[in-house]
Amino acid sequence: MILSYLVDGYFTDDYEYLFFSATYPQIPADSGSNASVAIFCLLTLIVYSLLTVFFSKKTEILKVSYEVRVTKKLIAVCFFYTLFLGALVLVSMQKYSLSLLLSNRQSFFEDNLLAGIALYTAPALSVLSFVGVNSTKSMPLRLFFILVLVVTFCASLISGSRSTLVLNCILPCIFYLVIKNTQRKGLKKLSKKTIVKLVSACLVLFSLSTLYRDYTRGEQEELNAFVSPDFVTFDSSALIIQQDIGPSQTYLAAFTFLIPRSIWSEKPISGNRYFTQEFFYERLVDSGAEITSSLIGEAYINFRWLGVISAGGLLFVLSQLIEKLFRVGGIYSVLGLIFLFRGTNIIRGDLLNTLVPLFFSFFIFYIASAKIVFSRMSSNVRYAR
Repeated sequence: MILSYLVDGYFTDDYEYLFFSATYPQIPADSGSNASVAIFCLLTLIVYSLLTVFFSKKTEILKVSYEVRVTKKLIAVCFFYTLFLGALVLVSMQKYSLSLLLSNRQSFFEDNLLAGIALYTAPALSVLSFVGVNSTKSMPLRLFFILVLVVTFCASLISGSRSTLVLNCILPCIFYLVIKNTQRKGLKKLSKKTIVKLVSACLVLFSLSTLYRDYTRGEQEELNAFVSPDFVTFDSSALIIQQDIGPSQTYLAAFTFLIPRSIWSEKPISGNRYFTQEFFYERLVDSGAEITSSLIGEAYINFRWLGVISAGGLLFVLSQLIEKLFRVGGIYSVLGLIFLFRGTNIIRGDLLNTLVPLFFSFFIFYIASAKIVFSRMSSNVRYAR
């Protein structure tokens, strides 16, 4: 995925402008900055590769147990969370019209900690409910889990967050079905036909998410997928290095999320918000939407060229955490699927918008799971019931 920056960089260098959207003034590209981003990417990839070679442990996810028991605890968490989420949505819709909520996603949040928690936990409950539908034979329970799915999906739509819809909710569910079906057939790897279907599904979902964005926030033309900030953010990184903004401690925003600004008014802001305030403040005011600073851009904002260590290190820690969840198995292997897709957002986003959703997803899975019991299965795979 790091290499996607280089592909984007090729088109950016050829186009000679930093391309964010046709609705923004064109910013001339700088060959020196473009080359710097390419070098930064390669050094990050080297750091990540070295850490992986010396410290990683490979996990084959098709050999992992994905069995999830529908417990009273899981049902209770889904029930009370659905009431909580539904209440927040109703309160928001009483304050604002649906069209305003969709066009300005910050209307839903308003620096409201509860609303932020609701958004970050919605995908976890959505995927858990989806698994519940597929794991229970009781019709009343199936209808209950379907209701939770509908509520979380509608809330995600209203929030205006496409990553919540696609990366967090839909893709993990699709891959859960694919893996369970593969295990049922006793296959050791995904067939080429299945891989083609998965790639096609991803392309369709990302296209639909773009239409959703254009419908809610106005059409935003793009040259092609390779220079779209939805997929790669070479342009953001190039602009950050070109203008040499920072240094700033935006990484701290991810670890101080739960501290209200009323208590700490000078609390650090995220990399995305810092970058958007610097260059696209009018967009932030008009729509509440931020432009992603990217893994490379935020690393440079915090540590300049030493950021190659933090960027490579973050990728390594995230990948090892995902593999650890798969090795544990059971309900945590399903959580691993959420981490797998949500974690990819760190390539184009910032640490806050990656770490905080992962934290709340883990929290919901933890309180919804039964007492963790580790047992030895075949091939030394550990799983949790």
